[in-house]
Amino acid sequence: YGTYKYRKLGPRQYGTYKYRKLGSWQYGTYKYRNLGHWQYMTYKYRTLGPWQYMTYQYRKFGPWQQ
Repeated sequence: YGTYKYRKLGPRQYGTYKYRKLGSWQYGTYKYRNLGHWQYMTYKYRTLGPWQYMTYQYRKFGPWQQ
C-alpha cells in the first residue's frame, strides 16, 4: 500500500495516489485539486515483463469519463 503526493508547477496541483496490490494487478485511486476544483482518477495497471499496461478513468465536473 502506498501514497504518493506531488506538486506541479504552474497552477498548483496537489495529488495523492493510493494503491493496493492484488495478484499481478495494482489498483490506484488518484485525487488532485486543480484551480479549486477536485478531480478524481482511478486506474489500474499490471506489469508483464518490462511492460506496463494502464487503464484509467477520471471524473471532471460531472460524469465519469474514460
